[in-house]
Amino acid sequence: MKRIVPLTALAAGICLQCVGALAAPVGTVLFSQSGSQIVGANGVPRAAQRGDVLQHGEKLKTPSGGIAQVLMLDGSILGVRPDTELRFEPPVGNAPTAVSLLQGSVRAIASELMDSKRPSAMTLMSGQATLRLKGGDVESTVVDEKQRRGVDAGSYNRLITGDASIGKGSLVEPLSPRQVSFVGSTALAPVTLTTVSPDLFGSKLALPVGGALDTSKTTILSTSDKPVLVPLTSTVLNTTSLGTVPKTTVVLQPLPPPPPKIVILAPPVTLQPPRLPIVTCTLTRC
Repeated sequence: MKRIVPLTALAAGICLQCVGALAAPVGTVLFSQSGSQIVGANGVPRAAQRGDVLQHGEKLKTPSGGIAQVLMLDGSILGVRPDTELRFEPPVGNAPTAVSLLQGSVRAIASELMDSKRPSAMTLMSGQATLRLKGGDVESTVVDEKQRRGVDAGSYNRLITGDASIGKGSLVEPLSPRQVSFVGSTALAPVTLTTVSPDLFGSKLALPVGGALDTSKTTILSTSDKPVLVPLTSTVLNTTSLGTVPKTTVVLQPLPPPPPKIVILAPPVTLQPPRLPIVTCTLTRC
């Protein structure tokens, strides 16, 4: 005899599956400053604190002057800068975890930079641009019409180190190191910009204040307390001292500018042939 399942029970089961998918963990808050919030899938906000587990369907928001960091399940790290809103999208099949940058600036550091054997499995949706990390360290900023401040509205992305690609629709191309790629309206493909505002990626807000850090390198404190040194060129955090930075927090410092290339021009050297000894011969008759 076939078992008849009421439609109400079937619908309830489907709803529970949907809730379970939305409630799947996606990452952990490593660090957050006062005013940072996690907004649940139901729209209810709560204060973001270190150790909070983020779920699919939730948002992370930082206030003006506040920052946060997130350790993703794949080992990648997100440095969330002030006035930024991220949404952790529900999973779609076997697709990589997608994080949407709705506004503000974020720095995404792929897991390969901490562990070469741990491939990153995260996609960053920055406005209309799609960023895929391949061992890359990327800065991304979304500017809307209300925040233009002299720049075009759209998505700005810069590769600091490693490899990453940027796509829009079916067009996917690699990001060039230290070049800014811009994606605007639906009619534009990614374009490389020659000049950008110096504070476009929140660099001024993210500079350390009073920190006695070595500016010649970047220190990444891993969960095993084993430091990993990676040369980078930009910042994520603006902590007032190392004592306020918890373990597993990435502290990124700017490198000094490279020394100018000095070319020394020397006069050409003329080689003189060696002098041969003078031999005197005396002929005598026998």
